[in-house]
Amino acid sequence: AQAAYEFDNGMSLDVVGGYNEQNANWIRDFDLTDRYNWFSRDPQAVKDYSGEIRLSSNQDGKFRWLIGANYYDQTFTTSGAGGDNTTGCFAFFSTDDYANCSLALLFRNTFINSDESEVLGLFGSIDWDISDEFTFIFEGRYQDDTLNKAGTLSENGISDDAFSLKSKTF
Repeated sequence: AQAAYEFDNGMSLDVVGGYNEQNANWIRDFDLTDRYNWFSRDPQAVKDYSGEIRLSSNQDGKFRWLIGANYYDQTFTTSGAGGDNTTGCFAFFSTDDYANCSLALLFRNTFINSDESEVLGLFGSIDWDISDEFTFIFEGRYQDDTLNKAGTLSENGISDDAFSLKSKTF
């Protein structure tokens, strides 16, 4: 969604927002062999939303400015490591005789590729036309990022515990 309003003095206010939700499930050959015995059903869920607001000065003058803020939030969950229901079927008589499946196993999911992201940004710019040929431009952005992740690779190896990365930058 997007909305804009221009004031009588030439200033403008712009607001932008978005929302996304996706749920999927993919089935694959888990052991990547030509044997018909090991399948994985891997769920995936993504939900994110974002918003931004900007206020800018009249753009006709020699001095112009803009200030704004934006926010982004995402939750992403996927398996890719065995799925929520992995079935193994083992035929003891012949490798091609899967109609006589002798054993079936069910395994629960480990959502090791799950993460949550949150980003807050504040930004602004100043433009000043020094002459017809030169413009001084100063822009800046402050950003506060948080990422919560589980079961990822780090310097210490693979971790099953969620950990958080935080970053504040200008």
